Amino acid sequence: MIDSLNNQTDSEGQSDENLSPIKKFFTNANVFLTGGTGFLGMLLLEKLLFACPNISNIYMLVRSKKGKYVQTRLEELFDDVVFARLREQYPNFREKIFPIEGDCELPNLGLSIQDRVLLITEVNIVIHAAATVRFDESLKKASIINVRAVRDIMRLAQRMPNLKSLVHVSTAFSNCTHSHIKEEVYPPARDYKKLLLVTEALPDDILTRITPLLLENYPNTYSFTKQVGEDVVRQEGAGLPAGIHRPSIVQSTYKEPVRGWTNNFYGPTGYLVGGGLGLMRTAEIYSDVKANMVPADMVVNSIIATAWDIAERFAGRDQKGNEVPVYNFEASHSPILTWEDYIKICGRFAYRYSSVHAMWYMFFIPTRNRISYVIAAFFLHKIPAFVVDAVRFCLRKPPILLRVYKKIDKMVDVSSYFILKEWSFESENVPRLKTKMYDEDRTTFFCDMKDFEWEEYLEYCVRGIRIYLIKDPLETIPVGQKRFRRLYWIHQFTKTVVAALSLWISWCFCSLTFGSVL
Repeated sequence: MIDSLNNQTDSEGQSDENLSPIKKFFTNANVFLTGGTGFLGMLLLEKLLFACPNISNIYMLVRSKKGKYVQTRLEELFDDVVFARLREQYPNFREKIFPIEGDCELPNLGLSIQDRVLLITEVNIVIHAAATVRFDESLKKASIINVRAVRDIMRLAQRMPNLKSLVHVSTAFSNCTHSHIKEEVYPPARDYKKLLLVTEALPDDILTRITPLLLENYPNTYSFTKQVGEDVVRQEGAGLPAGIHRPSIVQSTYKEPVRGWTNNFYGPTGYLVGGGLGLMRTAEIYSDVKANMVPADMVVNSIIATAWDIAERFAGRDQKGNEVPVYNFEASHSPILTWEDYIKICGRFAYRYSSVHAMWYMFFIPTRNRISYVIAAFFLHKIPAFVVDAVRFCLRKPPILLRVYKKIDKMVDVSSYFILKEWSFESENVPRLKTKMYDEDRTTFFCDMKDFEWEEYLEYCVRGIRIYLIKDPLETIPVGQKRFRRLYWIHQFTKTVVAALSLWISWCFCSLTFGSVL
C-alpha cells in the first residue's frame, strides 16, 4: 500500500536524511501491532504515529467485540483523549492505520488467507503486545492467548522476507520464582507443546483441578504462561531478529500523551482508587519493600527503542545460534520508592484532589500477614459494609458494599504476591541502549529511570485516577475538599463512639465476670 505522506517531513521539519536513527528506522516501515486496543497498545499506537510521522502503515490486529465491528471499535478508540494531540497535529493519521480482523484466542490468530498474505508481504516490524493480563484467568484461556498466539506470531514472522525486528512484550515477573532475574530466557516451566496439548484436550473442570499442579511455584496463570511464552520466542524465533521486552508493574503515564492517564484498575492503581474513595482501609503490604513500578509512556518509549536496537544487533552479527536478547525495564535504576513512601506520598495528594464521590475519610492500615489482614478487613471492611447494606435493605435499596469488598478481597489476593516480595534484576540492556541513542532520540523516546521524579509522577497518578477512572473533573475539587473535611469529622466522631462503646462493653464484661467472683 502507498502511504500518502511518505515524502513529508517529520514534526520538526526534517527530511528523511536528517532524521535521528530511531525515527529513520521507522520511516517507510510497515508495522504489525497486536494488543493495540489495550492500555499499552493504545499508547504504542499513538507514540509511533506522533513521533514517527513518516511511518508507512500500521497493521493493527483487532477483534470484533460485544457486537461491534472492527471499524466501529477503532473509531471509538480514536475518540479517546490519548489521541488528542495526534488528532490536532496529524488529523489524517487514520489513513496510516489498517485494521486486520483477527483474534488471539483463535487458531492462527483468526486471520483470513488474504490478510496473512498481506502481512507476510508487507510487514517490516512486529510488536506483539497482546496478552491476557488477568491474574485469575483460566489456564486454558491464558495458554491460548499467552502461549499459542505467540507461537502463531513467530511462525507468521518466519515467513516475512522483509522483517527487520520483532518485539515480544512479556513481564519482568515472568520468572518470579527466582529471587534474582537475569536478562536471559530461562528454561520453560513447562514445554509449551505439551502444555497446549493438555490445555486443549482436557475438559475445563479437570483442567481447573490440576491447574495448581501444573503451576507448581508460580502464583498465577499470567506469570506462568508469560514465562512459557518466552521460550516459544526462543524456539520458534530461531534466526529471526527477535527480542523480549520485560516491563515491571506498568502504571499511569508520566508525561505523554496525557499526564497521569490510565484506563484500568490493575495493581497499585486499584489500591489508590479504593483508598482515595475511602473504601479500602487495609491490605497486605510490607512497607519497606521497594515498589517496582514503571510509567506506561516510558515503557512504550523503551519498546520502540528496543525494536530499533534488535534490528541493529541482528544487522551486526549472525543471529543463528545466539540467544534472544532480553530487555528488563524496571525501577531498580530509579530513586528508591518503598510501599510506605508510596502510601505517604499519595496520601498527601488525597486532599488536594479529593473526589466528590468519596464515601469515607481516607485512612489506611497496612498488615504484614494474611491473618492480620483477615482480622483487620473484618472490622474495617466487612462490619461497616454489613451495616450500610442493612440500612439500604431497610430503605428498599439494593445492597452494594459487601459486593464491593468481595472484589477488593479478590484484588488483594491476586496482587499481594507481587507487593509482599522483592526481586533483584539485571537490567543493563536498556541503559546500554540509551548510550547508543542520539540526544534527539533520548528526548523523544525518554526511558531513563535514573532521571525520574517519583513525587511529581505520583501526583499526576492521583490526579489522573480522579479524572480518567473516577470520572470526576478537576472543576469539582473545591466541592470534593469540602466533602473531605466533613468526612474527616464524621470519621473522628465514629472513632470516638466506637471507642466509648468498646470501653462500655469491656466494663460490663469485667463487672459481670469479676463482680460475681467478688
